[in-house]
Amino acid sequence: MLSKNYEVENSKARTRNQFDDQKVIFKVSGRTHGEIEMRNDSEIHYREIKFWLDKKLTFSLLKNEIKSNYEVRPKIILYGKSIRKLSKFYKQK
Repeated sequence: MLSKNYEVENSKARTRNQFDDQKVIFKVSGRTHGEIEMRNDSEIHYREIKFWLDKKLTFSLLKNEIKSNYEVRPKIILYGKSIRKLSKFYKQK
């Protein structure tokens, strides 16, 4: 579901000390939602992969794709298939 919404591109250097294509950037409508980056900060550190997704933007994207929802309580909302699976634990309105 997420993959069809993301525009995926490589980063571009912004300063002289940076290189192009150090990160893979995930965007939706031109706005960055997340990144994957290979890091090798020094010879004594292991290579690392840094990955992040903005939780509010990602959750909003997921909510927009799932049309059905059921609010159990103000902070408990069931979406999609979970409504049928978990409805036996909550009274439906």
